[in-house]
Amino acid sequence: MNSIYDNILRKSREVNSLENEVEELGIFKFKQKKYLNERIEELKMKLMNLKNQSFIKRT
Repeated sequence: MNSIYDNILRKSREVNSLENEVEELGIFKFKQKKYLNERIEELKMKLMNLKNQSFIKRT
């Protein structure tokens, strides 16, 4: 009987650990996605500025 209880307890701890790990990965992915989106916007602005500068130089 103890063995069944120990197995249940072990599996329960494993599930909790995996749930925590999944949550941490979700937070990390959110932060990474936010950073990448900010970086994309910065690059778009730089590209737009370069296009404007080249247009001004041509005129």
